[in-house]
Parts: sequence; C-alpha cells; structure tokens
Amino acid sequence: MAASVPYSFPASLTIAQAVESANSPLFAISSGWAASKVESFSISDAQSDFNFLRDRWHEEYGATSSMTRIVSTPTYRWIIQQGPRFVPFIIKDLETSDEPDHWFEALRQITNADPVDPRDRGNRRKMAKAWIKWYRSQGHAR
Repeated sequence: MAASVPYSFPASLTIAQAVESANSPLFAISSGWAASKVESFSISDAQSDFNFLRDRWHEEYGATSSMTRIVSTPTYRWIIQQGPRFVPFIIKDLETSDEPDHWFEALRQITNADPVDPRDRGNRRKMAKAWIKWYRSQGHAR
C-alpha cells in the first residue's frame, strides 16, 4: 500500500504554484516518485493546470521520438490519473494543433475507448479526428 503524502494545498493554489514548492507532493513528479503518491489538493483553474502540465510534459520528453518515453513521463502518467477532468482540454488541444500531440494513450486509458481505425494508427491527424468525432458522439459540444 502506498504511503500517503501528508500535505494539502489551499483551495486557491494552482498546480504551477504547487510544483514550485519542494514540500508539496507534486514536487514528487519532478523527483521521480510514482504518480500514485500525489494526493489531496484542490485545483482552482483546470484549464490553466492542464496547460501547465502539458508544457511540463513536453519538457520531460524533449526531442525524443520514443513513444515509450513520451507516454511514460511522470507528468503524462499524472494527467492520466486525473481521469475525465482533463479530457475536454485534451480534445481541444487535438482540435487546435497543426500537428496533434501524443494524447491517444491517455485518452484510451481515461475513457476505456479506442475509436481509432487500426488502419489509421500512426497517422496522428487521422487519430485526432477519430477521437474528436468520438468525443462529439458522446454528447459533448464543440
């Protein structure tokens, strides 16, 4: 059983502020702790938090082309642990990017769905379109 991190954040604290605090459980992300140890805090602005975490994830995986490395960074794993809360922002990111990011594994794990045609695997634009179409089919507005 994982030990709980005895720390809680004020409700108004953003993830960006929390990560800057070496006493916070989110410091564990940059220190290599398992994401499962990150617990007990409130988020004031989910879009800002998502943007911060997306940018941090990009820094973590850098210029690598290794899918294993890209989807196994601590921040990517932590985003997945947040569950459906970040799905609208992931979909928005796929819609607005000229070159869709590697969100497909996160979406599969969060939603337990996989709307991508096997013939389209590897084509990020087609994969993004499939996920956006699936998301809309679930009753989510544009």
